[in-house]
Amino acid sequence: MDKKLNHLLWVEKIKLTQYIFNLTGQLSEKQLEFIPPGGYWSIRQDLEYLRFIDSLMQFSFPLSVSVSSILPLKELDEGDIELDMERLYNLYPGPLLPGNLGTIEVEKASQLLLDGFSKEMRAMFESWKKALENAEKYLSKLEIGDCKKKRFFSVLGIFSIPAGIDLHTVYSSHFFLEKIKKAMEHSDFPKN
Repeated sequence: MDKKLNHLLWVEKIKLTQYIFNLTGQLSEKQLEFIPPGGYWSIRQDLEYLRFIDSLMQFSFPLSVSVSSILPLKELDEGDIELDMERLYNLYPGPLLPGNLGTIEVEKASQLLLDGFSKEMRAMFESWKKALENAEKYLSKLEIGDCKKKRFFSVLGIFSIPAGIDLHTVYSSHFFLEKIKKAMEHSDFPKN
């Protein structure tokens, strides 16, 4: 296990974020306020929630690494990290990521494209992008030893650093596909 795994998982996170931006960045006010039958939040509120979850990364990773550095934790090997990732994937059944992320050509938060979106969505996305840039800056400083020794603490459990990165990606993807994308595909979704 090395920093390459963290990088690959981070690139997935960034590509997913661009995918979300692309699919929602031009929604009309009426579409953003749509609440599907049986739903609690509008599409706008769901997007704000995802932005909030991602913005927590800039604080939760440094805090988790700091706390785990004072705990007597064993060093993980590749097998431990694989088991950790499996445990994570078992939390979220179904497709983990949209199938066409490979066509999105971004690798860093600074490369997230915001052109062509409504003024309001662009403001939300700029704040989202900045939070991811801050998280990325911190994660890029982690050494291989940090990734084997330190942990990420979450309400869902304690994870290795790679699994912690992937937790944010998988959770965001699951939430987006189950809430926002399904709402956009609903027969009552406004056409404009």
